[in-house]
Amino acid sequence: MSLPFTVRGTRLVDPVDGERFLLATTVGHGLGSSRLRLDRGQPGEVRLVRVEVRGGAVRLVQESKHHLGAGSFAESTLFAGPLVDGAVDVEGLLVSDLHGVAGILAAGGHGDHRFDTARSHLAEVRVSAEGAHWSTVLTLTGPGTSAELVRVVPDARWVTVGVEVTAIPLPDEGFVPRRYDPASGSYAKGHADHDRIGHGVEVRFQPRFRTDRTVVFHVDPRIPQPYRDAVVEGGRWWRQAFAAAGLPDAFDVRVRADDVDAFGPRTSSVSWVHRAGRGWSQGGALTDPRTQEILRGQVRLGSHRVEQLTLLAEALLTPYGRPDEAERLAAVERFVLARLRHLAAHEIGHALGFVHNYASTKHAKPSVMDYPHPRLRLRDGRIDLAGAYSAGVGPWDEFLVRHGYADDETPSGLVFVTDADGHAPDAAHPDAVPWTSGDDPFTTLAELLEVREVALGEFSRGALARDRQVGDLEPRLVVLHLLHRHEVAALARLVGGVAHQGSPDSPAAEAVAPDDQRRAVEALLPLLDAEVAGVPASAVAVLLPPPPRFERDDQTYAPRTGPVFDPVVAVAAGAAVVLEPLLEPARLNRLHEQAVPGLSVEDLVGRVLRAAANGEDRRQGEVAGEAVRRVVATLTSGRLHDAVADEVHAALLEAARAFETSRPGLARRLHVFGEDGTVPGTPAVLPPGAPW
Repeated sequence: MSLPFTVRGTRLVDPVDGERFLLATTVGHGLGSSRLRLDRGQPGEVRLVRVEVRGGAVRLVQESKHHLGAGSFAESTLFAGPLVDGAVDVEGLLVSDLHGVAGILAAGGHGDHRFDTARSHLAEVRVSAEGAHWSTVLTLTGPGTSAELVRVVPDARWVTVGVEVTAIPLPDEGFVPRRYDPASGSYAKGHADHDRIGHGVEVRFQPRFRTDRTVVFHVDPRIPQPYRDAVVEGGRWWRQAFAAAGLPDAFDVRVRADDVDAFGPRTSSVSWVHRAGRGWSQGGALTDPRTQEILRGQVRLGSHRVEQLTLLAEALLTPYGRPDEAERLAAVERFVLARLRHLAAHEIGHALGFVHNYASTKHAKPSVMDYPHPRLRLRDGRIDLAGAYSAGVGPWDEFLVRHGYADDETPSGLVFVTDADGHAPDAAHPDAVPWTSGDDPFTTLAELLEVREVALGEFSRGALARDRQVGDLEPRLVVLHLLHRHEVAALARLVGGVAHQGSPDSPAAEAVAPDDQRRAVEALLPLLDAEVAGVPASAVAVLLPPPPRFERDDQTYAPRTGPVFDPVVAVAAGAAVVLEPLLEPARLNRLHEQAVPGLSVEDLVGRVLRAAANGEDRRQGEVAGEAVRRVVATLTSGRLHDAVADEVHAALLEAARAFETSRPGLARRLHVFGEDGTVPGTPAVLPPGAPW
């Protein structure tokens, strides 16, 4: 099909009354911070727009894509203008905040911004058989007080971004929508069809491409080598899944040629995005709102991931200045490239229409749609990075393509748990913890603790290249110190854990076996020993404060010792790795309801407090203090059931009595809390633990 008008610059010539087209936006020139949610390549809304020609005027009317029911739901008139000599000039629509930049900034707490017409303009127009494409430069005026905007915008009072506006013809007929199945591992998009009253008005489809032509993702040629080849190779892993589904020619990944428009109406792109600091890579798609046919995929790979992965690998191997420096640096590069392959496959998977599966470590081979933590082991006493990340698609990925693109209804037979049960602190599913590796969390945690002990013991200035500023050693030490945090969360998830699935034919929800819950607690409590929770003195001795003109960022601990590293804050953070997930209010509420023999809430909290206070290390008091702060924070959160709060309170009173001789300072603070509700301090703040 073609557009219902001819495009000449900003004019729409001979618009056809009553015909429809799709109008989409994409960020073409971003802001350089994932926190601002305005990256280059970020897709916006796809609008279903109807042309109306009435009495010498043209209106472009956006139809509701969420509710179908003629005359019953509101529409939005995006533009109205005079028809002059058979054409209407729509520059006023094109050079406007169609993408909703002001709303995105306001929602993120970055202030109220107004579109500035005088500082905005149309930069370029491109027209092809696939549609029309306008590149615009937009400026929004705001208060200039947002710290994040100040960090990345030259003058934060005037925020200038590039937005690509695309008019796309309605897709040709022949696409068959795929009804959404909760067990499919796909996204669900759709609408309410109110003509179906009595039969369920909700209509949800699985987004997917057509397969009568090869789906090609075009990789940004600006990605430097060898990372570009890794991205192409990892993206092509999906060819295996399509071939297994009987669609061997349906998918490919290529480096974008010079004559391919990265923002073309039907161009699926993998963009290399620079940001000021750590951030998420993302995959998405623009879809036809009527059928959820994917029109183009939009993948953004954050270049800073290379820095983060290199930091971790260098911290583990301390390669610099060793006799085998070249060999170790080669291992660092292999590690980074292995993760980039997986990352490319993962984000392209999102653009193909697939969601996360955080339970794939239970499969014969992990899915690329999981969040992987490197599987680290010792080999002959040395840290080995070989095989840290799996290569190629797994059985779940083959199921995704088979079900979504080959219309095979055969159930996967594999456990599937996605975002709602993965990221949230109150999540209950024991198999859905992101950033874990291995199918047995007990074994994996034990392996990781061994690696962590060796890495912390061997930590030296060899973790940092000689041309880097010495303050960069500290974030390398912090990632080693917190290396086990996600596997700890996996064990904590067993306590009060409940396994469940979202499919209609799924078995009933089932609590984690009592033996596994008690075993998890037994494995976690020793980590509250200050020797484990803290940083070895030998590692602390390596560190130096950041030099002049360099500052710490949120990837390190906030010291209370001025410019020098604070080992007391570090030991509190090490304790928080265990305490934060274990004392989550929802977990304690579930534990109470499950009535696990030998593991009441009062018993758990009491054991946590005793373990935190039990140790000869001079830093043990800080662990105990952090435990008290965490328990009190849980008690005062307002999220505990009354009966559970009573148990937590009883455990605190018992601890106060026990601490009167061993920890008198803590006992006094607990008594004061019991008397007037004074909270004994603020829990430690952990640096971000993701993405990896």
